[in-house]
Amino acid sequence: MGYLPFNAGAAIHGPAQEQKLAERILSERQVFALLEAVEDRPRDHALIRLLYNGGLRVSELVTLRWRNLVEGVANVTGKGGKTRVVRLSRGTWAELQALRTDETSGEDYVFPMSAVNAWKRVKRAARLAGITEVPVSPHFLRHSHGTHALRRGADLATVRDTLGHASIATTSRYLHARPEKSSGDYLAL
Repeated sequence: MGYLPFNAGAAIHGPAQEQKLAERILSERQVFALLEAVEDRPRDHALIRLLYNGGLRVSELVTLRWRNLVEGVANVTGKGGKTRVVRLSRGTWAELQALRTDETSGEDYVFPMSAVNAWKRVKRAARLAGITEVPVSPHFLRHSHGTHALRRGADLATVRDTLGHASIATTSRYLHARPEKSSGDYLAL
């Protein structure tokens, strides 16, 4: 507000934020259960598959236009208007193309809905899949993408670029969210 020549509150640090990333990562089995729960709903199936396979934010998903999908690649506009290129699996690409009709134009949205509607579709899939212990959201699929890719051998830089993180430190959080090993594994207990 301009009353002081410096920020008097800069020296004050609040309590450390609780790290809850591990609670927001689905197992691979749970991701497949989500997909199985909506097999009879092609649009919902493709939506969940793209969120997971592409590591997209829900805002990126609902603003994606058909012209942004070119030869197995999604040109995604993310936070701050930054764009990135995300290569999709053949299965995800085929599933998206199956949604396209002869009347579809390049300017049409791939998923013409609000972020809230997409969120509700993921939530319904979780309920149908019997995943009730955590409140599943579209962002859980993004967290799961990062964690599963790293566990399966993807390098940090590739995951960072796919997810559109500005910093490798942000991406490295997925390495520690649910560690596969512990130094306790080496103890004689």
